[in-house]
Amino acid sequence: MKYTELSLFFGEYAQIAIGENENAKWGLINRSGEEVVPTIYDSIFYMGGKYAVVNIGRKTDLENMEFDDGLNGVITTSNELIIALQYSELYFVDDSYSLLIAQDVETEKFGVIDLENNIIIPFVYNMIEPTINNLFAVETLGGRWGIIDINQNKIIEPQYDHIHSEWMHSKNKEPWFVAEKGSEKFYID
Repeated sequence: MKYTELSLFFGEYAQIAIGENENAKWGLINRSGEEVVPTIYDSIFYMGGKYAVVNIGRKTDLENMEFDDGLNGVITTSNELIIALQYSELYFVDDSYSLLIAQDVETEKFGVIDLENNIIIPFVYNMIEPTINNLFAVETLGGRWGIIDINQNKIIEPQYDHIHSEWMHSKNKEPWFVAEKGSEKFYID
């Protein structure tokens, strides 16, 4: 086989690569072994469904401690580019694959977009982390953490040093968050 890296299949597709370490180029194959996304990307993140986050320009030179994150976009499993390579960071909110948390290259602020690149939550946060039920842990410009909903309503005022969301472990449950304020840690429901 010509591939130097193989990942597990998620549904009908698996990530594959040609090359070693930082020189690897990534793509997708189907269960018949056909390359449906060519190995042209510096990274690809696929976890099922019909979309993948791809990157061009990501370079990591650990020996010289040099990093370049490149640009991220979204493709379909047939390699159709649906969100241009324009974000510093980009990842899906959950396994519905309809919303993405993105980081603007210019401002380095985070927001939420949909698959048509419409802005759902503006790029005004230092960080956004997904939680559950379309709630988001956000770090404001003042460095305080809170929780907002998809409509930007404040669910928990941004007053904490950090809020841990653990959304993957809370699936289909009521949200409980671990909040930190000073040396205290406690749960918020």
